[in-house]
Amino acid sequence: MKGLLNWYAERPEREQRILLLGGGLSLLLILVFGIWLPLEDAIEREQNRHRALQQALLTMQHQAAEIRTLRGAGLRPATPGDGQRSLISILEEAVTEAGLKSSLKRMEPDGQKRIRLQFSSVSFDQLVLLLDRLTRGQDMRIASFNITPTSKPGRVDARLVLAR
Repeated sequence: MKGLLNWYAERPEREQRILLLGGGLSLLLILVFGIWLPLEDAIEREQNRHRALQQALLTMQHQAAEIRTLRGAGLRPATPGDGQRSLISILEEAVTEAGLKSSLKRMEPDGQKRIRLQFSSVSFDQLVLLLDRLTRGQDMRIASFNITPTSKPGRVDARLVLAR
């Protein structure tokens, strides 16, 4: 550092002013472009992210209220004697009650205690409610489940196998 100060002191006064002005300008540019602008961009990105998260939270709260409403509207609980009914008749009734009949494209047996279902452009929330009812109230389990999102928000194509 001492060598740099000696070198600076040996320069003519005009060069010293130019060096001071250039150094000050360089420091100002480093502060503006190296600190201030990146910090400002980061703050703006985080504010946008915060707004997006708030919107997502509102959407989820709305969907949670809708799910509670759908649950309250009631997919009926399992009745005694459902154990003797065929798996297809139980599923047809449950799908109809859930309002998913129009989205059901295929229902076929896969052995004695399994059935394959295929839905097209079905409401994901309603499908989850149906599966919840079947797995809790009808003593079924999901053997396989494959969903693909569609171009419509909240809608999916689904293929699944239910087993008893």
